[in-house]
Amino acid sequence: MSGASNFGWGELSATIPHPKSLAADAASAFRPPRKGEVIEDAISSLCLSRGTVRQRLLPRNALILRGSAPINRRLPGERGLTARLQSSREFGVWRFMNSEKSTLETLREEIDRIDNTLHDLLMHRAEVSGQIAKAKQPAASINGVPVPALRPAREAAILRRLLARHQGEMPARVLVRIWREIIAASLRVQNKFHLHVYAADNQSAFADIAHDHFGSFTPLRLHTRPSLVVHACAEEPYSLGIVPLPEIEEPGPSWWAQLAPAGERGPRVVAKLPFVQDGDDVQSAYAIGTVEHEPSGDDTTLLLMEIAPGISRGTLQNLLKSSGLEAKLVAAGRLLEKKTPDEILLEVKGFVGKDDPRLKALAEAAGDSVTRTAPIGGYANPVMLPARAS
Repeated sequence: MSGASNFGWGELSATIPHPKSLAADAASAFRPPRKGEVIEDAISSLCLSRGTVRQRLLPRNALILRGSAPINRRLPGERGLTARLQSSREFGVWRFMNSEKSTLETLREEIDRIDNTLHDLLMHRAEVSGQIAKAKQPAASINGVPVPALRPAREAAILRRLLARHQGEMPARVLVRIWREIIAASLRVQNKFHLHVYAADNQSAFADIAHDHFGSFTPLRLHTRPSLVVHACAEEPYSLGIVPLPEIEEPGPSWWAQLAPAGERGPRVVAKLPFVQDGDDVQSAYAIGTVEHEPSGDDTTLLLMEIAPGISRGTLQNLLKSSGLEAKLVAAGRLLEKKTPDEILLEVKGFVGKDDPRLKALAEAAGDSVTRTAPIGGYANPVMLPARAS
């Protein structure tokens, strides 16, 4: 065969003087082939054998080069064949990119469907929250004054359940933040509360804690002392407050001693924030409000005690232990004219209600040593994540 070979590919053809010239053009489009090597091509396959050229269509459209003659890349090739080879390579790339685009479009359409489903569920959740508000409206007030609609124990149970079933690449902190925004929005559907936040010396950490837990769009009012936050919440029962954790010893009257005992009107501790922690040193705070402390299954109760002058902390610890209360000292208030703390704030393991029999046992065992014992709220224990797992 000295002249042309018909490729049978539409009406296109090429004149190839010699297999070396054909191989040189193929090599210029790819790289120098080796004997017996298979080169993939998206359009057709060429078989070079015994100085002849013939077309062979294969399922994978492979370009098979056979022959013992060395390939001379500098021999003049046919521009038409080179154009075909280049076109076939570009066609293969286009087909791959088109397939990739099709896959991306399919995935994006799936994301859109998921977003629509999530949106529908969020709207339905808001409707149910409105129905809950109507159902409990008479109970959501004290003497006609509205109180916050939040149920801290219920919210803690929701987040613990979600964290227990959570898996995949989304960080646990992100999951909790999303649900805190959802819960906060539902609460504001039920009751338009706002927040009083301690922010002395331009501290922004407590404002960040407030927004993280109670929603990014919940209004804030800043105060320079924790006691001002307590007073504001007492005057506005529908509001909530964010205060720092007490210092171990505080001069003068303690702000936490002004919190309301269980069953009485006024603010008390309802949460410890942030609810999800990863073991690193983070700023913590108490949330306070006119909400009764309820058990969540894993709780801590804050117990206020007024003790007689001269009683030692060791004696107090023995009294607590004998009464079945596992407690640790959080803060001690000291009046300026006295050297002995007369107000003690304790964190007691578990839920302790105002009628808990252990409180009665403590009062009987202490006698005149303890003049007052009162739960002033508590919180669902925060969830501790493994380090760097959030």
